[in-house]
Amino acid sequence: MVGGATSIMLLPDDCLCSIFNFLWCTTDRESFGLTCHRWLNIQNLQRRSLQFPFRFSRVGPSSLSQSCTDISSFHFHRILTRFQHLEYLPLSGCTEITDAALNYLKPYGSRLQTLCLDSCLRISKYGISLVGVGCPSLTTISLYRLNIDDTGLKALANSCSALKRVNLSYCLHISDSGLSALCQGCRELQAIKISRLQGCTQTSEMDWKQSGMDLRWGLKSSAFDFVEVLPMLLLLHSQKGVRNSRSGTWHGVMRLGFVDGLPLDQTAII
Repeated sequence: MVGGATSIMLLPDDCLCSIFNFLWCTTDRESFGLTCHRWLNIQNLQRRSLQFPFRFSRVGPSSLSQSCTDISSFHFHRILTRFQHLEYLPLSGCTEITDAALNYLKPYGSRLQTLCLDSCLRISKYGISLVGVGCPSLTTISLYRLNIDDTGLKALANSCSALKRVNLSYCLHISDSGLSALCQGCRELQAIKISRLQGCTQTSEMDWKQSGMDLRWGLKSSAFDFVEVLPMLLLLHSQKGVRNSRSGTWHGVMRLGFVDGLPLDQTAII
């Protein structure tokens, strides 16, 4: 009681969080955060995803001029400290984000499940290893056109064993060794995109063998059995196209919509 009247400001944070979660209207949620700094902080902690108002065409390198260059390492840190319970974070085209910025994922990335780093050109294998350390709960990651190699991919696989969807398109320094390490470390993989992996000797000459549900990918060293190693694999996207391991059929690579419930378009699997 305050001055003979009940004050909602006396409610503990967990009660206010419950009230906020009952607000389905975006306008109501925004109004909640405008009440005071304490309520704004509660609103921030309840946010699970961010959607930045920028996109870029992946036609060619010149299109990166359309990307959001305003999100620097400083801004990235402020985003993570404000929204500490994010599960979905799209950073595609953020060309100013560096490896050092990904250090901030260590205290704030434990809940992150989906991370998009498409064309973040200043991120290297070291940055990807930091992603693995900071985001152990990742299930989906898109690394389109990143300058990473097998070392970074192996570090990611060792730390993020729950990965289900991975986009490695145009990661030119990934080889058979890195791809094998990913598949061995992440047994729940359902979709892999490996278009234009020039470092992989077999991605353009796949030796596919099908026997019922058996889907194999022949590597030079030994036959790599995707079904045995990856029992959850539904989709493998390579230069040849996309093969659905349930139906055994190939699909074109231009526009698929949904295959077995997994969204896949020309450049991303997210």
